[in-house]
Amino acid sequence: MKYGTFIYVGIILPYRSLIKLMGGESIVNKREHFFLMRRRKRIKLKEIAAHIGISATMLSKYENNIKNLQPDKERKYEQYIINN
Repeated sequence: MKYGTFIYVGIILPYRSLIKLMGGESIVNKREHFFLMRRRKRIKLKEIAAHIGISATMLSKYENNIKNLQPDKERKYEQYIINN
């Protein structure tokens, strides 16, 4: 797999990570969608982590599909991004 970068909504992303373009439509899952919203709104991981009650490291692992959050913490994460 080629590693490089491209720009999506003003954010530089690695090829291997978030966006796959097919037929002019972007296919982004829910987790990736909220990651992009957070970055676009310039919300820091530490800020959300403090609100949810988890570490910024754990939240980073969640955004990178390494770990999962408990459903209630995932809802808090999503609501924080939507409301801020």
